[in-house]
Amino acid sequence: MTSKTSETVKKKQIMKYITLLIICALALAKMPASAQPKRDQVFNPITLNGNALSVAGVALNSRGVVAMIEGDPLRAMFNVPNWRPTCEARPAPQPMPFRVVLRRAGAVVKQWPANEIKPNYSVQLDAIWLVAQPGDELLFEPTRAMDELAKRIIQVMPINWLPADGC
Repeated sequence: MTSKTSETVKKKQIMKYITLLIICALALAKMPASAQPKRDQVFNPITLNGNALSVAGVALNSRGVVAMIEGDPLRAMFNVPNWRPTCEARPAPQPMPFRVVLRRAGAVVKQWPANEIKPNYSVQLDAIWLVAQPGDELLFEPTRAMDELAKRIIQVMPINWLPADGC
């Protein structure tokens, strides 16, 4: 009689798990599209010379081209979702049109590009450093409404006198 009882208990547990899985699947299927995230909200779309730019700040002696891409450059490098490097070919990240606004004490100092006739996909840092000072803010603002989550503010840091390797 104990073997029949244990079989019955196992069958009830299995039915309970199956019911739970069905309920979860139905709940996910009924989730409205507005509740589902359209993009990863924890990402850094700003690149410097094709590499992810630190959102902590950028030094006045940094050189190169700043651009914005759709998605996270680090994730694009490692072909997410699992962040492990793979040998598979990954799609090239798509550029995102944006503008850069230099702010000092909350006031706008200058904007790149100055005109918005054509979409802007990159900005030379040398052009920004001509007017920037330590403590200023660089506002990277996408020009398309669908990319509004990619808006970032990065602090202008003083010149880093140490070489890139830290020695």
